[in-house]
Amino acid sequence: MNRWDKLEWLKETCSQDFIENHLMDEMVRWMGEDDFEAFYDHLCRCWDIAKDAKDLNYRMGIEDEVIA
Repeated sequence: MNRWDKLEWLKETCSQDFIENHLMDEMVRWMGEDDFEAFYDHLCRCWDIAKDAKDLNYRMGIEDEVIA
């Protein structure tokens, strides 16, 4: 089986709780920092996801609050 077949197998045979709450965490544990950074950048760019709170605020037109 290739990786796509294996992923499909997991989605078909694992509980919904596992898929929704644990699969991503388990995958990230196995990635190195560079692999995860590349994955994160790709995900944010391709799915139009804000990369962080500052990016989200910018997209929503909210200016950063200055705390004195």
